[in-house]
Amino acid sequence: MRKLFSLLTIAALALVAAPTVADDDFQSRIRAFHASPAPTPAVDVLAGGGILIDNLSFGNASDYEHVPANIYDIDIVETGTTSPSFFSAAVSLFYSTTYTVVATDGASGLEPIILIDDNSKVDDDAVRVRFFHGSQDTDPVSVRALGGPVWVDSLAYQSVSEYITVPEGLYDLEVSIIGTSTAVVVPADLPGGSVVTVFAIGLLGDGSLDFVPTVDASFDDDRPGRGDDDDDDDDD
Repeated sequence: MRKLFSLLTIAALALVAAPTVADDDFQSRIRAFHASPAPTPAVDVLAGGGILIDNLSFGNASDYEHVPANIYDIDIVETGTTSPSFFSAAVSLFYSTTYTVVATDGASGLEPIILIDDNSKVDDDAVRVRFFHGSQDTDPVSVRALGGPVWVDSLAYQSVSEYITVPEGLYDLEVSIIGTSTAVVVPADLPGGSVVTVFAIGLLGDGSLDFVPTVDASFDDDRPGRGDDDDDDDDD
């Protein structure tokens, strides 16, 4: 399981000295995913007082935004407002790095978790996929393709799995809650030449547990992707 860094941990890191490279290499790329259930409203993510991501509702991911690598004062607020802030911290964004910020927990104690994304190129017949556990009342889970070997074992709340690479295709994913007989079968289309994150969101207790896949990057000319870092390499 990959170690996660909270936004506060990232903020404690100093930006490393950058070599002399093209301007684009000094860019960070960042998006957000809203995994905090009601009563958390739609949110805006502010950077230095300006809107970086706007009107992001529960169960949705924003597009990636390109920003210069730097230290930013980040606030998460209800859409259309500037205060009060559900969360506020100084955050270091490193050059040539791609991030997903996941808003978890409830509005009264919103806790963003920051993931570092690997949106590098994938073969046309393969998928790079990972899983994020964002359901706060659900015990650790394991994930496998129905009838197949375990892909992810004992994934705890607010944790992300390692990436795995699997053949493209339509899958029935079996998500089992560790220590119980409860399992959920989730149909998932994992398209070739793409990078996918599957987010577990909602609550088990009230029946709102859901699984949301996002195509983070796509290297198929016919399939738009949110995070394609290598468009120019598609024909190589």
